Amino acid sequence: MKKMLRAISISHESASLTSREYYYLNTSAKDYLTTAIKGSFRDVKGLVLLSTCNRTEIYFESDTTLASDVACFFVQELNPGAVWLKEKEKFKCFDNSLDATHHLLYVANGLKSAVVGDGQILSQIKQAYRLALDHGLQGSVLERAFQAVFRSHKKISNTSSFRHGSRSTAYRALKLIQKNMGRLSVRDKKLLVIGAGEIASDVLKYLVKFPFHEVYIANRTSSKAVKLAKYYGMKIYEWEKVEAAEYSGFDAIITAVSNRKGLINKDCQTLTESVVITDLALPANVDDGLREKPGLSLYNIDEITEGIEQSEYIHSGVIALINKAIYSELQLFEQWVKSAGVRAFLRHYKKRVIRLVDQTIDSIPELDPDQKEVNHWINQMVRKAVHRYLFIPGTTIRPSVNNFLSEFQQGFPDTKLLNYEKDWNYNR
Repeated sequence: MKKMLRAISISHESASLTSREYYYLNTSAKDYLTTAIKGSFRDVKGLVLLSTCNRTEIYFESDTTLASDVACFFVQELNPGAVWLKEKEKFKCFDNSLDATHHLLYVANGLKSAVVGDGQILSQIKQAYRLALDHGLQGSVLERAFQAVFRSHKKISNTSSFRHGSRSTAYRALKLIQKNMGRLSVRDKKLLVIGAGEIASDVLKYLVKFPFHEVYIANRTSSKAVKLAKYYGMKIYEWEKVEAAEYSGFDAIITAVSNRKGLINKDCQTLTESVVITDLALPANVDDGLREKPGLSLYNIDEITEGIEQSEYIHSGVIALINKAIYSELQLFEQWVKSAGVRAFLRHYKKRVIRLVDQTIDSIPELDPDQKEVNHWINQMVRKAVHRYLFIPGTTIRPSVNNFLSEFQQGFPDTKLLNYEKDWNYNR
C-alpha cells in the first residue's frame, strides 16, 4: 500500500479555548508525543507537530494508520478523562494526501488564522518542520507538501498585498487596549508586557504605533527581557514581582508566557481597578475569575480576534489570487503523487542495473595490479551512463552502453573486458 499524507486538526474553528488548552503542546509534550506515536504506529514515517494559540495539528505519513486512529490516541494521551466519541467532533481528520496538503497550504498562508493573513503562522510551521528534520521524520510525501507550502508563500508574498499592513493577533491586542482607553489617552498610560517569546516580540514590533507613556517587560529568563528592552527602549520589570503578583500602577497588561496557566490568579489584589488585560497565551495566563472584579477588562485569545472585519481581502480580490497560487501548488503536488509508481519502478530498475554492473565488474579477472584501478573507473563511468539514460526506454539504454564501452575501450586499449553484448542479460 502506498504512503499517504494524513492530518488531524483542532482549532478555534472547531473548539473553544478551554478545550484547546488540553491539547496544546509545549516542547516536552512534543518530544513525548513524537516518541509515543512512533512507538504505537509502526508504519508512521513522516511526522510534524504544530501547536499555536489557535490550533494544534499533526501531519503524518503512513501506509495504513488513519487520521482518526492518531486523533483518538492523541486525546487519550493528553486528556485521559475525555471520551473520544464526545471529543471527535472537535477534530478535523484528513486521510488523503491531497486533502491534507490543501489544508496545510490554507493554514500556512494565513487563510485559516483567526486574523486572516496573520504572518506569524508560517514561522511556527517552519519551526515545526525543522523539528521534524532534526528527528529525521520528514518523510518523502510530507517533505513534498512542505516544499509546496514554502513555494506558495514566496509566490503570494511577491505577487500580492496579502501580508502588507498590520495583520496579527498581537496587533489586535494593542488595538483592543487602545479602544478601551481611548486613542489619545494611551499617552498617559503604563503598559506591562509579560513574556519575551515570539508572541511578545510580535507585540513589541507594533508598539511604535501605540505611544504609551511607559512600557515595561518581564520574563522568566531575564537576559531575553534585557535584550528586548534595549532594542525597543523599554524598562525592565523584575520577574520576582510578577511571581509575587505585584501589578499596582499598570493600566494595561499583555501576557504571553508559555506553560504558565493561571499566572495571574483571581485572588490578585494589586491590579488597578480599571486595568485592561489581554491574554495571548495558551494555556491562558490569566484566571477567568478575574472578570468578576469591577472595572477590570479581560480578553482571552479568542475574544481578541472575535468579530475582526475580514471582508477587506474578499472585496479586494486578494483571496482569489491566494486561491489561484494554492491551486497551482496543489496541481503540482497531485502530479507528483500520481507519478509515485513510476518513481518506484525507476528506483528499483536503477538498483537492479547497478547490481548487474557490480556483478559484471567483479567477474573481470585481475590480470595485473593496475586492473583494480581500471575496474574502478569502469564501475564509475558505467554508473554515470546508467544514471544519464535511466529515464530513456530500455531499448535505448542497450546501444548507449555499448557505445559508451567502445569509447572507454579506446581510452584503455590494453584492457581486457568481458563481452557486455554477450554477457549482460538485458531481459532479466
